[in-house]
Parts: sequence; structure tokens; C-alpha cells
Amino acid sequence: MDTKKMWELSAAFITFTVVSLVSIELMYYLMGYPLDINLEGHWFLSTIGFLIGAVAACCVYYLLKDVEF
Repeated sequence: MDTKKMWELSAAFITFTVVSLVSIELMYYLMGYPLDINLEGHWFLSTIGFLIGAVAACCVYYLLKDVEF
């Protein structure tokens, strides 16, 4: 695997992790739940957060495919 592919995959993974966690915490905050609540009790909000993270990671991956570095 070449270096460019590793950069694309690692940037997508980091984006997925950060965006998913931030969006889940933001949805919990906006719904009025405490931030120390477990994810299992509110699987719908967690699923939406992870889907937002997956979409953001796909966007980053495909945007970096067009960049020459």
C-alpha cells in the first residue's frame, strides 16, 4: 500500500472517530441528556451520530483522492 493511500485512510478514520463522537455528544446535549449517559440506552442517537461520522469520512476520503501530494 502506498503512502498516499495510507494518508487517505488514516484521515478518513480520524474524521470518522472525531465527527461521530462530537455529533453524538452534541445530540445528547441538545436533547437535554447528561453527558455521562450510556450509549446503549439511546441507540437511535448513537446510530445517527455514527452515520454522520461515516458520511464525513467518505467525503474526506474522496476529497483526498483528488489531491496530489
